[in-house]
Amino acid sequence: MKLVYAHEMGALDKKAAEEFYLPTAVLMENAGRAVAETAAELLDGDVYAKSVVVFAGKGNNGGDGLVAARWLSAGGARVKIFLASPAAEFTGAAGVQLKICAKSGLAVTELKGECDWNVAEIAAAHADLMIDALLGTGFKGELGGNYKRACLLMNGARADVLAVDIPSGAQADTGEADENAVQAAATVTMQLPK
Repeated sequence: MKLVYAHEMGALDKKAAEEFYLPTAVLMENAGRAVAETAAELLDGDVYAKSVVVFAGKGNNGGDGLVAARWLSAGGARVKIFLASPAAEFTGAAGVQLKICAKSGLAVTELKGECDWNVAEIAAAHADLMIDALLGTGFKGELGGNYKRACLLMNGARADVLAVDIPSGAQADTGEADENAVQAAATVTMQLPK
């Protein structure tokens, strides 16, 4: 099995865009759909009326999670999206996906205050599945702020967690993980394992 470092994955994404004319939006759509398909498998093949909670960060990992949320909602799942960063910080392809989710009527909540966190805690307590789309292969260091709190919330809930590309809080290059890194039941990796 070939493993890649974070910078190698970035170079592959750049090559896909420049040499094969596959923009980030296309890669994100494919990644998100793969996450939604794996989520359906974890939910015994049927997402209809199942409760799925997505925690999304502002980068491409979060964008992948937003695409997955849209696909799951289209399949009849009851999806709630919680943003660990302000919506205004979602830019590029992830920002486009956030706008699509909002236009599609998906429930999107920015985690700004205790009231928002109370809603997230209730949603997580009743979830059939949670999707960790907070941080991707670029993460280094320690978890903090909303990202740490969201990881703790996912780790403390009864539902399984599906991670997008790599569990949040784990470092792609070293395998080291923050003590509060997401404990995912499954991870959907994009292109190659990290």
